[in-house]
Amino acid sequence: MAKLRAYKLAEELKLESDDFLKKAKAIGIDLRSKMSSLDEAQIEEIRRRLGVGVPDRRVEKRVGKTVIRRRKKAEAVPESEAAPAEPAASEEPAAIAGVEPAVAAAEAEPVAPAEPPPAEPPPAAEAE
Repeated sequence: MAKLRAYKLAEELKLESDDFLKKAKAIGIDLRSKMSSLDEAQIEEIRRRLGVGVPDRRVEKRVGKTVIRRRKKAEAVPESEAAPAEPAASEEPAAIAGVEPAVAAAEAEPVAPAEPPPAEPPPAAEAE
């Protein structure tokens, strides 16, 4: 992380810009306005002193050479609220519909492999 504007850090910490400037001055970081730039050391000091370590909740995905798509991460859903799992796939669809499977009986009987059709002799060349 290179530099960050004071108002952006204030938004991240969920503070008003004026309150943020006052708290930064109390910490010992003199900011002239909310448009002042903060370097990495100042940013870390402010986050540490204010006791707020906000993790980044965005996902960045590069789409093309010049486009970066930023989306918020989905919130983790506790298992108790998660959707119930689908029924087991081991049940056969025919048994569910109430139709008896006729395929099982057909598979029990051995089936002889089909014989290939006899090859036709090549046509004889006509003599002139």
